This record gives sequence, C-alpha cells and structure tokens, in this order.
Amino acid sequence: MKTLKLLLLSLFFSLLLPRDILGKETGQFISVVNPVRISKYTGVPKDSIAAQYGVVLENNLPATWLLTYDALTNEGIYSVVRTMAENQELGVFLEVNPNLAGTAGVSYNDTGFWHHAVSVFLSGYTQEERKKLIDTVFEEFEKVFGYYPSSVGSWWTDSFSLNYMKDKYGITANLGVSDQFATDGYQVWGQYWSTPFYPSKYHSGTPARSLEVKLDVVNMQWAPRDPLNGYYSSLYSTQDYHIGEVGQTTEYFEKLLTLYAKKNTNQFGQVVVGLEGDLEPEAYRKEFSKQMETVSGMVTAGDFKVVTMKDFGEWYRKSFPELSPPQLIETDDLLGERKKVIWYQSPAYRVGIIHDYESGKTKIIDLRSYHSDFQEPYYIMPNREFTLSIYVPSFFDEINNPENIWEIDFGSIDSLEGDNGEYAVIFEKGEINLTPEKIILQAADINVPKILDMSPVLKIEKSEDISEITPRENWIIGKEGFRFQALTPEATHLLGGKKIRILLSATALIAGFIALALLRSKKLVFKFLAILIIVLPVIFGITWYKAHSTEYLISQSEADALYRLSVLPAGKVVVYDKECLQCEYHTGLKPAVFANKRGYVQKYGEHSVAYNAKIFGARTQEEARKEFEKLNADYIYLVKYEEYIEKTPFSPGDLNIEKVYGNANAEIWRVKNGI
Repeated sequence: MKTLKLLLLSLFFSLLLPRDILGKETGQFISVVNPVRISKYTGVPKDSIAAQYGVVLENNLPATWLLTYDALTNEGIYSVVRTMAENQELGVFLEVNPNLAGTAGVSYNDTGFWHHAVSVFLSGYTQEERKKLIDTVFEEFEKVFGYYPSSVGSWWTDSFSLNYMKDKYGITANLGVSDQFATDGYQVWGQYWSTPFYPSKYHSGTPARSLEVKLDVVNMQWAPRDPLNGYYSSLYSTQDYHIGEVGQTTEYFEKLLTLYAKKNTNQFGQVVVGLEGDLEPEAYRKEFSKQMETVSGMVTAGDFKVVTMKDFGEWYRKSFPELSPPQLIETDDLLGERKKVIWYQSPAYRVGIIHDYESGKTKIIDLRSYHSDFQEPYYIMPNREFTLSIYVPSFFDEINNPENIWEIDFGSIDSLEGDNGEYAVIFEKGEINLTPEKIILQAADINVPKILDMSPVLKIEKSEDISEITPRENWIIGKEGFRFQALTPEATHLLGGKKIRILLSATALIAGFIALALLRSKKLVFKFLAILIIVLPVIFGITWYKAHSTEYLISQSEADALYRLSVLPAGKVVVYDKECLQCEYHTGLKPAVFANKRGYVQKYGEHSVAYNAKIFGARTQEEARKEFEKLNADYIYLVKYEEYIEKTPFSPGDLNIEKVYGNANAEIWRVKNGI
C-alpha cells in the first residue's frame, strides 16, 4: 500500500515539475543528493528510503539518489526506486564492501571496519582491481535499470577511476566531500572551497589548469563548509551544524544555502544538500524534513532552481565549455564575530583571507597553487592506510601548522570591488588584487615571505610598491617524480661487507705503492704501467657501478615535503635507517627509501641528516627519548609508500615533537620550542 501511495504521488508531482521546478534560468542552483547504503544503522532498507523519498515528494523536489552495490541488489530498495518520479535521478555511490569485492573477484581489504579508507574507497585497490569493481557495479546498474548512470559519488573517488568511468561509461558528474582536514579519518584538503569545478585528469582534488588535462566531469561537493568556522572544524557545514558541538539551527543551514546558491558576484551559485539513506525512517522526519522545507521555500520565492546532479553537470558543461570559472566566496562571520572571510579560487590557485574588524589585522590562512602535471598520490599507488590523505601542496595552511600564515599590515578593510573573476580587496593602506592568473599586492614595503620567494613553482615579480605572485603551470617535477641513479641493494650490501671493504682497501693501498714506485722509474714503459694501474681500476669501477646500479623514485608528494623542509630553519633531520627490499610497489621504479637510499633528504631538503633505527625500534618511551636527545636533532622526516609506513615511536609527546607538514607520502616533525 505504501509503495502504491508513493507511485501515485510520483505521477502527480511529475505533472507539476516542468512548470514549478524547471522554470526560468536563474544561475542559482540547489542539488538534493542522497547517497543510499545499507549499514548497521539500517533496520528495514525499504522503509528508510521510502521515508526519505516521501519527504522529497512532499516538498515537490527533484533529487539524485546514489546507490551502493548493496542498495542496487536489495529488493526492498528497488521496489521504492523503481516507482520514483521522472525527475528523480539514479546514480552510483562508489563504496567498496565485501559483496561488491566478491562479485568482482577482488580481494576485499578487510580491516574489521568497513569505513576505513583502505577498505571503502576505490583508491585502496590497484588500478586493475578498480576497473573490476567499477565494471561490476555499473553492469549491475545497467541490468537493473537498463542504462548506465551519468552521476557517481563517494567521499573520495580517485582520478584514475574517474577517467575510467568517463571514458567507458560517459559519466558527467561526480560527488565528493567538501574540504575537511581530518573528519572521520578522511583528509581532503585543498580543492575549490565548497564549489564545483572540472578536475584534472591526474588529480581529482585540483581543478584542471589546461584543456589538455581537463577531465570533462563536474565535481560537486557534499556538505559545503562555513567559509570561516568550517575551515577550523568541518562540523560547521550544511550537514552537521545541528549536532551538540556546533549546536546551530535550521536558520544557520539556510544562511549557508543562500551564501553558496546565490550568484553574488560570480557567474553562478550552486550548493549540494541531502542526507545518507541508511538511517531509521523516523530520522528523515526531523532535521532532514526541515531542510527540504527550507529548500522548497527558496524555490517558491523564485530565486533558486533545484536540479539533479546530471542536470547541473549538463548546465555547467554547456555554460563553461573550457575551464572552471573563478569563484569568490565572501561573507562576514555567519555566527556574528567581527570578522570577514574571503575565498578566491581559479584553475591557477586558491587563497583564503581573514580580516579581523576589531584589531584591523589581516592574514592569509591558506594559499596553494594548482598545476597541470601534479598527480594525486593514489593515482598509481593504492592507499594502504586506514586513513585518507589528499593534501594539495600549500604555501600557507593554518590548520596544518598554526604558524604557517602570512600576516599583512594593510590596516582596516574598506571594500571589495569587482565581479566575474577579478576582484580588488581595498584596505586602508593597500590592496590585494585577485585575478585568475595571479595575486597582486599593492602597498609600501611588502615583505614577501621566504616560502613564496624561493618557490620554484611561483613567479615573483616585485617593484617598489607592487608584488605579483603568479603560479607556474608545471609542478617542481613531472608526474614521474624525481629519479636518480644509485647502487642496487645487492651491490650496496656487497660493498658494505667488512671483508670486501678490507680487501678493497688493501688492494688500493698495494696498487698505490706499486704505481708510485713505477712512476719514480726513468723508463717510459714503467711510467705507462703506473698509469694503467691507476686508470684501469677507475674504468673498472665506473663500469661495475653502471652494471650494478639502478634508478630510484621520489614521488611528487614527497618532493613537496622536501621543499617544505628546505625552507624551514636550519637543523639536523633524523631519518629512519631501514630498508624494505620485499616491499610491494606499483610504480615503475622502486621508491628510494625501500633500498634505504636517503641521501636525497639532505640534498633536496637542505638539512644535515642523521640515520637512526634505535629511536624507532625502542622498547620503551624512555629509551626512545634518550636516543633522540643524544642526536641533538631538530626534525624527524618520515616516509610512506603503500604498505611501507614509517611512524613516530610511541606518542609525539614522548619525544616532545609536533607535526608541521604532512601528505600521503611524507611527514615532517619538529622538536617543540627547539628552533
């Protein structure tokens, strides 16, 4: 009876929609997207989705429903979705679970918790496994509904998988999570701030910098964050604002919707709202129902248009056929503090600026550049950690390190001027001009910080009162990473043996004496022999080295950490004196740390290095601390590649250290108060 009622409601509202929902073009969009999974919270899956769909229907709204493999194969869920109105879109939610993995013939990464990144995201699997998982869920979708979906999503879908789905199945829209530094163990940090963009083919968290690397899929963002408070805690969002720690009401939700859905000075506005479909039915009659009523009220007012992921993706791709347009997010604090926040983002960079009205101080809290050839760390290498680390390289990032900001003394803020991608923030004593290609600061005596001035990926131009910061198109190194030649592990071990060292030393000493004696002879033949004794070992050594050496890899992400290390104050760096000859890797070359080739840390990190294994192998905190103190070191540099993961021993407090930078492949820890 309930299913029949839903069917009748669907037919009724589908007659109204062309007039009420698909009306005049406003350029101001809201998309209702509901991921549907079956979890421990789900009692009867059919009842949960029926209750959620009922709320959507009551408010006369189109919505996108992204179904996991388990949801696709659940008869109860199917009995509801097959009755949905024509304005409801169905797509795929790309979460991996044992059922999907088993059907695809892929070994499931079972950690005991389904939500660990290594288990649930495609990036936890090899490229070939990702293809099998994607093919399995897409073919199941086609078998059930008779077509392939246009829209997909997950809290993180890697760029390799997006490319594969675009090329094979023609997807046009992808839902990912908005920026969050650490929520649920998933770090996605450095995208466009809570707004849509075309991703790069090589990194789905960065906008395409050029048409050559553009992936023609529109990335939309789940749970847009408060542009000020949401930077410091992702709970200040359209999703979690009502929980105890934040404690806001639906009024706050409406403020966020209005901020992102309105065009303001941009070419369009867009926001995603919704709720996971795995909760008990009564959950959808609470805050979710209020949210949908709010959305419906905004539509009735005539200023906003509610569209599915597919429809918005088509509008975006038609309106912006080349690259993503710049977006400006600007507001005074939504919670009432006397502060203004500005986010500006273009395919070249993003910057976050906070101005405090009370103190008159301004600080750049976030600045990072985007590059055509920067590749996400899990594009080739599967993520083998419980957590996710998607970190777009930064110059300033207050969350990663509270000291990592740029304070600018421009006095009080006067106004923000401009539109359609070019803006000027006018202060009492200067200006910050934001254009798609560069940041221009105009004021007397601007002191450009070292981290910008020394960067190989920025072009810095200075005159008396103007400093221009222009991100270059290419990253420090290409997608293949740093490559360098060194002895194979076997040759290194051979030369490192005590007997061979004694033999080589003795041979060199004897040869030296003989050569010296021959050189003293007046006969040319003996002098010639002396030269041969000197030259032949050198030729042999060079030939032997070439025959017993190989190339090693330093990834782009590790190169990012090395650059960050190079601009830190001088000090000694501890590296883990360890090799891992049997470690698995999916890159063409072996990561250098697997063979314990760590001299590059000193070369590129520009700090002296101390090899040590005792700190990391210590049995007690006291033992580790004493060993660390003996080295009189200032930093610890740790590396991670696939299953090889270096970690600080015990807790950071035991060594009195704090993390100052980190990404998927490396971490830098610093002694507190030690610099």
